[in-house]
Amino acid sequence: MGRKDISDRRKPEILGHAYRVVAREGFVGATITQIAKEMGVNSGILIHYFKNKEELTLALVDYILEKTMESFKRTIAQYDAPPEHLLDALIDIYFDREIPALTRGSVFWSCYALGFRKPSVKVAIQNMYLEFLKTIIRYLEDAGKADRIKIIDSEQIAFVFISMLEGVGFCRMTFGDTAPEKIRQTYQIFKKMLKELLRLPEGDSKSDSLSLRAHLSEEMKSDDLIGSDYIAESDQGTKQIIDLRLPLPLSVEAVAERLKILFVDPKKNGLANYQHIYGGKWAESMGMSLEELKQQMTGLSEKEMTKKLVALAKPLSTTPKAFLKQLDENSVKWGMIFSDDNVKTADFVSRYPERLKGMALINAHGDNPAHQTEVAVKEMGFSAVYASPYHDRLHADDPKFYPIYAKALELKVPVFIYTAMNYNKSMPMDIGHPKFVDNVAMSFPDLLIVASLGGWPWVNEMVGVARRHQNVFIDTSFHRPKHLATPDSGWGMLMQFANTLLQDQMLFGSGVGDMGLPLSTIINEMKALPLKESVMQKWLYDNAAHLFRQQ
Repeated sequence: MGRKDISDRRKPEILGHAYRVVAREGFVGATITQIAKEMGVNSGILIHYFKNKEELTLALVDYILEKTMESFKRTIAQYDAPPEHLLDALIDIYFDREIPALTRGSVFWSCYALGFRKPSVKVAIQNMYLEFLKTIIRYLEDAGKADRIKIIDSEQIAFVFISMLEGVGFCRMTFGDTAPEKIRQTYQIFKKMLKELLRLPEGDSKSDSLSLRAHLSEEMKSDDLIGSDYIAESDQGTKQIIDLRLPLPLSVEAVAERLKILFVDPKKNGLANYQHIYGGKWAESMGMSLEELKQQMTGLSEKEMTKKLVALAKPLSTTPKAFLKQLDENSVKWGMIFSDDNVKTADFVSRYPERLKGMALINAHGDNPAHQTEVAVKEMGFSAVYASPYHDRLHADDPKFYPIYAKALELKVPVFIYTAMNYNKSMPMDIGHPKFVDNVAMSFPDLLIVASLGGWPWVNEMVGVARRHQNVFIDTSFHRPKHLATPDSGWGMLMQFANTLLQDQMLFGSGVGDMGLPLSTIINEMKALPLKESVMQKWLYDNAAHLFRQQ
């Protein structure tokens, strides 16, 4: 026997990956480049097997429809039971929605919509439904011949069956999770109506039908249609999260030291305004208002203030164990740790390498910042570096930062850049303006750049920079997610583009350490944003996963 053509194996593999991309982007949004990226190969490999996107799309449609019918036929062929019993079981399975794949997912409906523009797709869908129709007619006729049901027109009943099933399935896709109980009840009403129409006997056959139903349901659940992603599609939603801005877990003493900076000399380094930005939430966590906290600090010596803050700071502190538990409870697969102390960050990350990565703060004013960067990545195990205009009081495009960028590019690690206004009155407000990131991106077009903090209040400019440079990503850390969707908050353009043209460049960073809020609150507010489900998945997980796979 001759060697099997590699295309017999390669094409289904390509189609399986294409399915997952279409599930996220739809047929219109899915590109050859995206599918190749999903596979981790060059796009030229796909073009070798499919001349263009249209040929790949038509092949994927045929693949989906073929697999759907193959699964149905293969499952039914394994059971030899009276037709009436099988018919009863199939009705229960379809209308109880025990098998997500049979209720059609987004890719199927994308195929359906494509049929309005491409006659060949419409014909393929019609053929699948005709095959399904013929199968139902056959079971109805077999049941009639066995004198188990009394019907006159099997074809008409089969049309009623499919119309009920697909009609309520369409409603389920349209209304989503807005009325799940009503949709469930509708399935049950249709099931009852259909059984009454067929006059299916209840008697002794009921237990047999239930047993067969259990066998069929289990068999179909285990059947691989297009990999596990096909069956899982009906249970969409962001299951895991990557958080790119997490703090070191701080002891009570460490929290007290941070708070003390704001009260011992609130004008030192221009930090007084940060009392008003974060102080309220911190004070609230300690069971008082900011004014009450300030009053308690008034007149105290530094030593007395330290003692007082240590007594108050416990709600803001956490242990490593509690920190990791918080990640688990909020489905954070891994997080990026940042602090001003690279040694402490590296030590903590090294203890939990499966859960944490580190971001190193590089001093642009220090001796040989390129060497600092290399040591941080190669010797200390950092996965990203932070070039901070805020810490170094330099614009992001200052030549002192360029050795850091060049070394990060060489090492293939992302560079996070402070990109937002600051409240420190001892430095210019616009030191973190997005226009400086634009200059960096022009100088380093292949550098992976994360504009951290979202660029507010220069959000429109931030959007412009990201549109100009596909190597620029945006995170909105240290901003409450609920405000992103607040009218006139300044985030409107970013939300519009994040949901469309910039959906592949958005990253999630909670900034939970300084927010004075539980991580669960920040994540829940994020999930409540008016974003497409596929975009939410990218923002909370996929984009970060892809960004760090490129290292």
